Amino acid sequence: MFVDWGTSFSIAHAQHFPEIAPPRLHVQLGRLAQSFLVNSGGSAYLAEAMVQDELKSGRLFVVEDAPVIKRMAFAAFSPKSDQREFIESTLQSIRQ
Repeated sequence: MFVDWGTSFSIAHAQHFPEIAPPRLHVQLGRLAQSFLVNSGGSAYLAEAMVQDELKSGRLFVVEDAPVIKRMAFAAFSPKSDQREFIESTLQSIRQ
């Protein structure tokens, strides 16, 4: 199953797997892919934080030899925002 995590992910995936056939299932939502994998099996790239419970319970597992494809995350906010302190605190938590 192929989860559309965006253009940069698609390019990296194609570079890692140039010989792979088109996926039988293509989805836009990671949670949909997660549910499908737990119920029907298969494989897909999912965010590790998203599947922690399934990994711990053994309902899903990491494919050991699969290359890791990292994604960048960006945040934009107004420096005049009344939520600036909360936003900066949240971004710091995400960085960690």
